[in-house]
Amino acid sequence: MSHLNPENVAEQLKGIHFAAEHIASDVHLWDGGLTIPKLAYCRAPHDLRSAGIAVLNVPIGGTSHQAVGSMKASGAPVVITLGGIHDWELWRQSFSSSPRLEGHGDSRRLGGFLRENQSILNPDAIYRAKLWGRIEPQSLKSELIDLSYLSLVERGLGEKVAGLLENCFASLVEEFGWSFKVGMSPSHAKWLVQAPFWLLAAKVLRDKKVSGFKSIDLADFSATFGKLAKHYQSKQSGPSPVMVAKYQEKALAEVARQIGRFPSLELMSTEALGHIYESAIINRETRKRWGTHSTPVWLIDYMLGRLRPLIAEMPSEKRRVFEPAVGHGGFLVGALRVLDELMPGNDRQQRKDYLRKRLSGVDIDDFSQEVARLALTLADVPNANGWSLECADMYEGDMLERSISQADIVLANPPFENFSADDRPKGALVNKAAEVVRQTMLHLPRGGIFGFVLPQSFLSSKEGTETRKRMLNNCDILEV
Repeated sequence: MSHLNPENVAEQLKGIHFAAEHIASDVHLWDGGLTIPKLAYCRAPHDLRSAGIAVLNVPIGGTSHQAVGSMKASGAPVVITLGGIHDWELWRQSFSSSPRLEGHGDSRRLGGFLRENQSILNPDAIYRAKLWGRIEPQSLKSELIDLSYLSLVERGLGEKVAGLLENCFASLVEEFGWSFKVGMSPSHAKWLVQAPFWLLAAKVLRDKKVSGFKSIDLADFSATFGKLAKHYQSKQSGPSPVMVAKYQEKALAEVARQIGRFPSLELMSTEALGHIYESAIINRETRKRWGTHSTPVWLIDYMLGRLRPLIAEMPSEKRRVFEPAVGHGGFLVGALRVLDELMPGNDRQQRKDYLRKRLSGVDIDDFSQEVARLALTLADVPNANGWSLECADMYEGDMLERSISQADIVLANPPFENFSADDRPKGALVNKAAEVVRQTMLHLPRGGIFGFVLPQSFLSSKEGTETRKRMLNNCDILEV
């Protein structure tokens, strides 16, 4: 081969098992940096988490080092540059430090180099290293992967988009004369957060080229919100999930333009969406009213990484996951990725139905539920929603008992607060988180797995004594 270009490098990547349908052309970055001629993803959906190997030409007058450094936002931990000092160079990407050159050669040598190193360069190896390398770095031997890179890229995108949303919130508050300090009506507060967020959601689906959204006009609120509701099957009544009054149109149109001008979000991952939810959407009133508190993405990854070997031992027809107090759906999305990764090969055609039958959650906050629906939808692009999420008080009636008894895996960061004297169910423990654990100990089927984020008081509280005894007697404890 006399000359390398991104097209024939992509062909050589197929030789180390990158599928043709997972090699994309001209991928735009969320930081407004270089467009990537070829980006090989490890699997679907195509986002920061699945980005594997990027291929690009070195710009005239530039260097390979500069080119690799300018595309940190891609999420690809490995970059192949063409047209530098050597015919090709393979680089280890890093978010917080300089990229590192790992190999180079003439055009005839690239295919051999890829095959020699395919044990760490194939899509499955890169994907496992990116997701689980920080939990099991020794077993994965990911020499070419910066294990902190993915989390830093996702946080960078999340913080940048959170800043965009916060600017949108502030401009609407100023336009309408509303005030956070003196309080605003619940309907105004909900609309203030929901309307810009749904515009952002529509932009993400448009940038990901999802059918029905490719040419959508964000300023056409009725069509935009209607299509979004249909795509993830919102249970809210009415022609669209967000109603726009006449006096709100002008200000929201400016917000739509602001969101539309933002760089491409085709690489947006659900985990980056989690950063946005935690920093820009959960307000003080929501935290106080529902006991909402965020679950850091790194903690979700850690818990799923530790439980993953146990989940792998379960029969594939089980693995039913329930998340109480679902919030933005972080644990459900993490579980979706694990179940998808572990799914037997002959189940691939039934993937959509398989996953939807095995993931469920409940939350009392209707908007959190809608964010979770979008999060699961983004984790399964381009499929429409169909996820089993319920908006209800999980402590009422037999909700927890019924849901836990029908699950094999329970994952949660439940409310840490105590029940008030008026809302404490009969027979329940005083602390809400402790009650979720008690119900799990009582009703999770034999062989089930659970992972909780809990207040430290659970380890020593008097009311949790019986639950802890039951846990010690009936469970194998992996880690506290």
